[in-house]
Amino acid sequence: MKFMGILLLGSFQWNSFATAENDASSSAGVEVVRVQLAKSPDVSPMRAIYFSLKNLSDKELVLTGVSSPAARHAMIHRSYLVDGVAKMEHIESLTIKAKDTVDFAPGSYHVMLMGVDKEKVKQDFEIGLEFESLPVTRVMVKP
Repeated sequence: MKFMGILLLGSFQWNSFATAENDASSSAGVEVVRVQLAKSPDVSPMRAIYFSLKNLSDKELVLTGVSSPAARHAMIHRSYLVDGVAKMEHIESLTIKAKDTVDFAPGSYHVMLMGVDKEKVKQDFEIGLEFESLPVTRVMVKP
């Protein structure tokens, strides 16, 4: 399992991103800014997406999932190091405190697309952030 985490993390160039031109997306109580698609080899079936997620409301929000028509599966993951070994875990839900921001960034939280449609990720595509008490927040990702 350690090897798989290293292999997955190693398949991305963490310091090279495509930045979305439309720098913000918002929905009732939520704002998503600085959307970035990590560059990865064209043959890779996975892509990571980073952004800052702002809770504009006075209540906690719970992010429960993510979806995208550009991939078979989309999940919330968290990367971290343990004794110098890179690991990644699936996150079932993420609580964002009132008026707080959570950064989805290399070495931390990210959206992982698996089984990507390689043609769809070459053009603008959408991800949907799913919350417990809000409608789905649609976010455009630019290659």
